Amino acid sequence: MTETNLADQVVFAENAYPAPIEKVWRAWTDPDRLKQWFGPKPGSLHSTEVDLREGGIWRFIFSGPGQPYAALEGAYVEIEAPSRLVFSWRHVSEDADGQRTATPDSTVAVTMQPTEGGTLVQVRHSNPKTTEGVTAGWKACLGNLVSLLEAEALAPG
Repeated sequence: MTETNLADQVVFAENAYPAPIEKVWRAWTDPDRLKQWFGPKPGSLHSTEVDLREGGIWRFIFSGPGQPYAALEGAYVEIEAPSRLVFSWRHVSEDADGQRTATPDSTVAVTMQPTEGGTLVQVRHSNPKTTEGVTAGWKACLGNLVSLLEAEALAPG
């Protein structure tokens, strides 16, 4: 379920996953795993950087060589493994003339809690520049994560 509260500029999304909390946590914090699900569709990211410590920087680049630069980036504010991540968020782009622009920082809080049969993930994105694109983006990402974790649950070993 995804909701948008326009008065407070908050996007809320949640989804249940058929995986233990440790696997879900790893999917949110391991750069190689993030590349497999984060973005509008699996494989959307060209590169991922994660410095998983409070104050550490994260950066997800969507553009490949020869394409206009487009990225999401921020810093980790709070880390409580394996149940909570809070980080700043901004969208950065570069036009054909090399002019770089970034949205104002917003804040994302991700909480994970074990449930019978898996893990519930709740995402609260506060003060995004726009709620429409952010709502659609989180909905797509959380759906991609379901597919990844279901596929892993079926994989041997």
